Amino acid sequence: MNYYFCGIFSVIISLLIFYYKWYKYDWVGKDKAILYVLASLPFSAIVSLFVKKPIRSYLCIVLGISKELSLSPLWFLLILLFIGAFAEEWVKMLPVLLNKTLLKEKVHIYFSGLLVGLGFGIGEIGYLAYRFSRTQPEYASGIKNLFLLLPGFGGERILSVLAHIIFTGTVGYGFSINQPIRFFVLAVLLHSVINFPAVLYQAKKIPPGLDSILIIAIVILLIYYFTRIDRNIIESEGFVKSVPR
Repeated sequence: MNYYFCGIFSVIISLLIFYYKWYKYDWVGKDKAILYVLASLPFSAIVSLFVKKPIRSYLCIVLGISKELSLSPLWFLLILLFIGAFAEEWVKMLPVLLNKTLLKEKVHIYFSGLLVGLGFGIGEIGYLAYRFSRTQPEYASGIKNLFLLLPGFGGERILSVLAHIIFTGTVGYGFSINQPIRFFVLAVLLHSVINFPAVLYQAKKIPPGLDSILIIAIVILLIYYFTRIDRNIIESEGFVKSVPR
């Protein structure tokens, strides 16, 4: 239950951050926001189970590389890193692309990206909580383990949701200024960079704790970068915060 409790905690904090940072603005299609979040919830599990896992298994067989990450060469880890980032950003881009074309921007294109990133991140929390509760049952119960997981798994998932919002928000911004390919590539590269410390840790190539320090540093830089994009589009579109009624 510990993973699920930490997951719920992460979801609540993530929703509160999104609400106070973005939802209070008046933007087109705000009443349809929940649909984009709900539609994106299964994306993480789908990509992991039906895209990343089969590709990794296939490459291991073809290249004769062990499926154990700690035994994999660094160049192979970089390939997996890029494939994972590309697959996730491609899947997340589809609702934004659909919104731009068939739906004729029923939700403002920039905010559709933010919403899809939020939904993907929340779905990933649920998927990982389920997976870890099965693969790491020694941490799944007990008050001591709960307090260990809250800043660990819980804090990491909050940062992950913010990162997914930033990545897909970057793509949404690209659509809004008619440069979707450029900003999609940028999102994939940023995604690869933030995943790099985690992959190195899983492959036992860096000591425990160093990956968290690197990820936090990268997220801080991402937030600084994205704040400029966010401010630019909010000012250019003339968004104002909703007035409570």
